[in-house]
Amino acid sequence: MAERTSHDGEISRAKAAERLRAIADELDAGRGPARVTVGNKEVRLSPPDVLDASVTVTERSRRLRKDTEELSIRFKWNPIADADRERDEQEADRQRDEQEADRERDEQDAAGRAARDADRDEQDTREHDAGAGESQARNGDERADRRTDDSPDRRPDDPLDREAADGDR
Repeated sequence: MAERTSHDGEISRAKAAERLRAIADELDAGRGPARVTVGNKEVRLSPPDVLDASVTVTERSRRLRKDTEELSIRFKWNPIADADRERDEQEADRQRDEQEADRERDEQDAAGRAARDADRDEQDTREHDAGAGESQARNGDERADRRTDDSPDRRPDDPLDREAADGDR
């Protein structure tokens, strides 16, 4: 069954351009049906991404009447079934979701690396501070071992200090 909707009449060049732009905008939207106004009726079309297109210009010269020119623009396609359109939209949604998940995963990986690096830096700082504290404690213990109970300046392992201590007795 073929159903045809048509409307004939005279319109200005500006109105013709406006109608062409409206049809172009509907086709360019890409998703969902294209709505085209024909006369006082709106027709819902289901064009695919690729259309068969034809542009024809006819010029007629007549002896007794005025010359005429005609421009025909014709697009032809097999309508996309709602199931096909829905499948295509679901595939596009799935691809967008995958891209978003990849972006989020990359951001989480970067955040995890930054946190590990910060933890490692903090641990290195603590180990460095602990090593410096142990070194200072060892040096303090060695100095304490060198001193005698009587004098903080004397070191029992120093031979000169030992001789002086023996001489005092």
